[in-house]
Amino acid sequence: ENVRVARNCGPAQNTDRARASFRDYINSASTLQGISLQTLMGSLSSGGQALVRLGRASTWKSRVILIDEVTAHLDDDAADAFFTYVGDLLRHQRAVVLVSHVERDRILAEGIANRLDTPVSELKVEKVDEHTSCVTAR
Repeated sequence: ENVRVARNCGPAQNTDRARASFRDYINSASTLQGISLQTLMGSLSSGGQALVRLGRASTWKSRVILIDEVTAHLDDDAADAFFTYVGDLLRHQRAVVLVSHVERDRILAEGIANRLDTPVSELKVEKVDEHTSCVTAR
């Protein structure tokens, strides 16, 4: 799989607009500046791959973005950059569901939510036994 936007969304004008939007996104992310859209995803850092995936969701105007443990392996700078783009999605009225066991991610997410005056809900899953988990919301 390469970096390019890999989805056919109908008429060519929509696809062309999406490609242009994705190129703009790639060029705006300092981690990704200068990479070719033909670059293989596996050759990017974990942070670069996470930003590409977030950019695809943004480009196609996805209304709900699910992020599962994507930031656990990122250093602090890459996590900050990632959450900056998550904030951009929230500003554009996208819903973001983030699953993480990293305390730093909760702090970054709450910081963005506070700046945007956006509600944050937290679900906590505790394993009761091998077949049962308890989910609590806050």
